[in-house]
Amino acid sequence: MASPLPIDVAFGRLLKEQRKISRFTQADLALRSGIAKSFVSRMERGLACPTIDTVFRIANAFDVQPEAFVKRLRLIHDELGGQT
Repeated sequence: MASPLPIDVAFGRLLKEQRKISRFTQADLALRSGIAKSFVSRMERGLACPTIDTVFRIANAFDVQPEAFVKRLRLIHDELGGQT
């Protein structure tokens, strides 16, 4: 199995960070976004990368503008070396 790419890792870090700030469990986020809890877990571990639809669902679940969420992703991604 290939190692996760930094964008996947960056998204996972952002997702977990925002989930903790929002005081959501993975199950809470899954319920609020309509995404399977197992997929939330895989994204947080950098093993899966979401579609744009999923990014919007997650941002809405956190009551965050999708653009702001993606902007934070870019900052974390750049910190990890910016590889895609």
